[in-house]
Amino acid sequence: MKSRFWSRDWFAGLLITIVVVHLSGSLPFNADSMASLKFKIINEEAAEVRTIRADIPEALAAVINKTLLQNPELRYQSGDEFADALKVLLKA
Repeated sequence: MKSRFWSRDWFAGLLITIVVVHLSGSLPFNADSMASLKFKIINEEAAEVRTIRADIPEALAAVINKTLLQNPELRYQSGDEFADALKVLLKA
């Protein structure tokens, strides 16, 4: 399974990961070892961001949570798509 943190465009995936960590103030997964971390990334759903940081607005949390979905087909498919979702929030 493709990692939830990498979209079709690896650079877009990297930027999305950086934005998610910056906005949430936390990594989506924590583990004691690299093997455990990889297992969690592949097999577990990430916690919804508002369970980590309750002060994030619901609309922004929805955008962040979409980047963390296990199914790659449900995530943003490009950096442009992610940026467009953030732009909509800025206009609101």
